[in-house]
Amino acid sequence: MADNKSTREQIIEAALEILSKKASFQLTTREVVEKANVNIAAVNYYFGSKDNLIEQAIEFLLKKLYEILNEMKDDSVPPKKRLYNFSFKFLELTDKYPGIVKNIVSTLMFEENTSESIKKMIPEFTSIVSDVIRQLSPKDRKYPVEYHTSQFIVNLVFPQLFYNSYPTLFNDSNAKNKIRNEYISFLLDNI
Repeated sequence: MADNKSTREQIIEAALEILSKKASFQLTTREVVEKANVNIAAVNYYFGSKDNLIEQAIEFLLKKLYEILNEMKDDSVPPKKRLYNFSFKFLELTDKYPGIVKNIVSTLMFEENTSESIKKMIPEFTSIVSDVIRQLSPKDRKYPVEYHTSQFIVNLVFPQLFYNSYPTLFNDSNAKNKIRNEYISFLLDNI
């Protein structure tokens, strides 16, 4: 077995990959063991239970999201560039785990066992995005910043919610960065 950190992360990555292909936050320990190529004792040692593994996998993903979100607080970078950088990294991260975005949106919509970490992050996420959009938008805008923020976030999440519905737009691996750049430019031009 590899060192503790790499084995733990290997198990988390396997759990995230499995969860990204599911319609809910459900997985079996057997699926994780097979995907991570570890024994069941390792899963039990690091996480204690399947539910704890799921929670820690979500925490791991949220930590990565916080890292890119916190970059938006850097006022030395122009607001449009901060939104662009955040959007690109957000799409890159969520593209790796598209089903998880669907599951988060679903649990938030129906308030079914939504993780406290996710509930806590949403207001902070929208607040940071609103602050940057406020800096970007003219003072005499027709609609409140909250409308622009909601529109931006919904459109940013859209590719992951409808990943399979628009394969030529979002799944073309050869043109992924070009398409991602065009999509983000479109979003920013419409704020």
